[in-house]
Amino acid sequence: VSHDFNHNPLSSIFDANHTKVSGKLLKVLSWYDNEWAFSNRMLDNCLALHNAE
Repeated sequence: VSHDFNHNPLSSIFDANHTKVSGKLLKVLSWYDNEWAFSNRMLDNCLALHNAE
């Protein structure tokens, strides 16, 4: 259930059980908390810039 992934620091979680192949079509499902994951990536960028100085 999507609410199980709220406040997860990862950008997305791959759901292998919902991966399907049909001929040349590949369907992949990934769960994510859009705002939380984006905020975590922005923090990663700020820390990387700070550590680069």
